[in-house]
Amino acid sequence: MKENGRGGARGQVTFGLFMIVAGVVLVLDHLGIVQIGSFGSWWPLLVVALGLGKILSPRPERDLAEGVMLVLLGAWFLSVVHQWMGLTWRNSWPLIFVAFGAKTVFRALVPAPPKAAAAGQEEFHA
Repeated sequence: MKENGRGGARGQVTFGLFMIVAGVVLVLDHLGIVQIGSFGSWWPLLVVALGLGKILSPRPERDLAEGVMLVLLGAWFLSVVHQWMGLTWRNSWPLIFVAFGAKTVFRALVPAPPKAAAAGQEEFHA
């Protein structure tokens, strides 16, 4: 894929796919095929999408630990907003520790990619 600036082509593909899915879901809602309810109750999906973007971004910008934390936080927000499994803000706040703990574990286990810009040199392969 062609790289271009921040996030490159993968970031554009991720954003484009998100827009396609959002458009299809909204059309299906308007046609009465699915019922998504209030769009305001689905805002946590934006947090999940940000996390997936960090996980799927090109190597130099990739931040797996941050992405995993955002996906977990977004899933928690979504669960609370819809009260899935009886979760509320009051009874599930300790899940914040799970998200930040996962970020810490990923940071320790997954080495950060080398930053080419920080080195000031580009590596050429023959």
